[in-house]
Amino acid sequence: MSDTGPNTCVVFGAGALGLGFLGPELSHRMKLVFVDVEQNAEMLSLLARRGHYFFNETGPAACVRRIENVSGLPAGEERKLRALLSRAALVLTAVGGENLKSIAPWVSGALRARKEPMRILCCENGIGMASKLRSHVVDLLGEEPGDALITGDTVMGRMCKTISPVGEGLQPLFPGFDVAVAGEPFYGIPAPSNALDGLEPLPDAFQSMSPQRFAAQEDIKMLAHNALHAFLAFMAAAGPDDATFFSDLSRDDGLMETAYRMLHDEAAPALSIKHRSVIDRNQLLNFLPNILRRITCQRLHDPLQRGRRGVMRKLRPEERLVGSVRTIYATGVRPTLYAMGLAAAAGFAVKSGASELSFEQIIDKHCGFENDEDRPLVEAIMEGAMKTGVR
Repeated sequence: MSDTGPNTCVVFGAGALGLGFLGPELSHRMKLVFVDVEQNAEMLSLLARRGHYFFNETGPAACVRRIENVSGLPAGEERKLRALLSRAALVLTAVGGENLKSIAPWVSGALRARKEPMRILCCENGIGMASKLRSHVVDLLGEEPGDALITGDTVMGRMCKTISPVGEGLQPLFPGFDVAVAGEPFYGIPAPSNALDGLEPLPDAFQSMSPQRFAAQEDIKMLAHNALHAFLAFMAAAGPDDATFFSDLSRDDGLMETAYRMLHDEAAPALSIKHRSVIDRNQLLNFLPNILRRITCQRLHDPLQRGRRGVMRKLRPEERLVGSVRTIYATGVRPTLYAMGLAAAAGFAVKSGASELSFEQIIDKHCGFENDEDRPLVEAIMEGAMKTGVR
């Protein structure tokens, strides 16, 4: 299949989400061309020459899967990339929200060359990423592209990672290449129906949802997955445990019980209240503990250092820690344990030197808890700081 055929999907980002989730889920339905920066040119060249790579699926029945129907292209090969974007049926981003601005010039250029509307789905760990990308494109075009640009967010539910050097028992992307990608057996890519309408044939990995149901899935991902991942990483850093991997935390009964209570007593009630029309309480209560088990899975071997990376980014007002605290509080539920995790993260930022701000300045200025109505939340955070010993 040609790289510029009408059933081609361009994936910006050949990292953990691109190779560990999008490739395994979509390559049997569309030709995927991974586009990334020049420093990954060797990997992209191998993808282009071989047309496949190896993916390590973790879980109870761990196995190695060969992912076919793929190619690669460095972003520096501008002529080829312009040709790809002029005809691609779908464009996906998996570059991190802070890097979406770098894609906007390619999108604006392609819009001028295309005869058909351009469809872009943002496959990022965050909320509102499609609007963010679209605003960058509007800035470059000087006008709103309207129906010529179809954009939408997705929910990235699979936990996956790249590993280098490649450890024992793992298959590298290519023989002799010192990078591997691993991920759990988790399937499906939720997306709003208006972002998928007209995509034919629709790959079976996409789960078309109403705006209300999709918003619920986004909040479940943010509160019960992203925030939980950060909570465990920073709470472990605040304690005496010398754990290295998330799987090591499964032996800490106290932390596991606290994490479970956070999900059961704070996340579940808040989500059930906010999304009562589309969330089944019982299904949610049955689902949430599985996320805790998935994050601490022994076979995934996820390092705690990854959960602590970019702590100041994770403490931004729109991000997983602050956003979860505010979302829960807005429903009338007091986010006692989520606030404790936020305090642990702020304490880690100070102790590790990730920020020159004081603990109080991080909470006030960086996180944005500076208005009178935020006082109950600040009190909860300060209580959490005292309990964890970070202040």
